[in-house]
Amino acid sequence: MPRNSLSRICAVCFAFAACAAASVRADEYALDPVHSSVSFKARHMGISWVHGRFNTFSGACTIDKADPGKSSFEMTIKADSAATTV
Repeated sequence: MPRNSLSRICAVCFAFAACAAASVRADEYALDPVHSSVSFKARHMGISWVHGRFNTFSGACTIDKADPGKSSFEMTIKADSAATTV
């Protein structure tokens, strides 16, 4: 096989491999606020616990199976949406 043809074949193979690698994407998920909750408990005067929840929050995560180090998690909680029974 002539050297020029081998170079072309290698270039085409490299192009296909690059396209295949680019099409592999990380899985992205959004937090479902209808089926999720953010709750907490805090000591009250050192004798009991106060339980509460945050009503306004959002979040998302990305899972990269090919490179787990690139996976991420992000969450935002509005502090002024805290609700307790006190």
